[in-house]
Amino acid sequence: MTSWIFAGGLALLSLLGALAYRSLWRALRPDGATPTGYGGVLALVLLGAGLWQGAPRDIALCYAVIAATTALYWIDDAFELNARLRFFVQFASGLALAAIVLGVADPLNLGLCVLGGLTNVVLTNVINFCDGADLNLAVLPVLTAAIVLFAGPPDVFAGAAVATLAFVLPFAAVNARPKTLYFGDSGCFAFACLLTLMAAYYVRERSTAQIYAAVPMALPLFDAFYVFVTRVRNKEDLLSRNYLHLYQKLQARFGGFHYLWPQVLNVAVVIALALALRAAGFAALYAVPLAMALATPAFYLIYRRLSLREA
Repeated sequence: MTSWIFAGGLALLSLLGALAYRSLWRALRPDGATPTGYGGVLALVLLGAGLWQGAPRDIALCYAVIAATTALYWIDDAFELNARLRFFVQFASGLALAAIVLGVADPLNLGLCVLGGLTNVVLTNVINFCDGADLNLAVLPVLTAAIVLFAGPPDVFAGAAVATLAFVLPFAAVNARPKTLYFGDSGCFAFACLLTLMAAYYVRERSTAQIYAAVPMALPLFDAFYVFVTRVRNKEDLLSRNYLHLYQKLQARFGGFHYLWPQVLNVAVVIALALALRAAGFAALYAVPLAMALATPAFYLIYRRLSLREA
């Protein structure tokens, strides 16, 4: 009961915070730009929830690191950071999170920490690619949090999952109205840090919930890869803006919120295949990545071709 009261209170604060953030942004930035960066508050929510619910000391320290670096990253939403500085913050944050969870005394762990930094760079930018249409980005943390809560026994990140849902769902209610409020670069960064932390924790503890929680990222990762290959093949400037992502093409063709379906359907397909592989005797460590690698490319290419009539 206490958890539900906590979640309800947090959801109400998130909704009021979203409205207050929007009003304050418009008062301080009368240029008419849509308020952005509210997603960065997720970092403070994770820290607060972790302390409130007694998260392990190393995990609570990681939440503090995420909150501190997200505060710096929020400057990118307000004033724009230098691209090199953004990449440095992304890498350094992922490195620090992995180092706290895994330690650096062992040379192998040191290599894994560097991999954690690179993972955070990739995740931050791929998630940022999703933040180009209302609700598209919100679906990603909602699916991830739901999987953490239902994929296995009580998990060390269950509190973070509840807090994420309580924060993101009220934001989504506001974000559903065009040009009202955006998650922003800092929100993408905070969520990427959470995923990087969960990945590092999985390496240490092999918790089932973490490996399944990776499933929602399968579609955005393959979508980013597909668009990258397409742009290289077309000899485009990779630093220029593009509108080739699946959700952008679906939004342009159909309007409404049709572009949200691929994320939900792909998660369902991948988890169904992963469960079938588990039933066939595969361990979760192999079943989930294999299901992602087999199902997501096929689902993506078929959905893209049938929906957009692309050759």
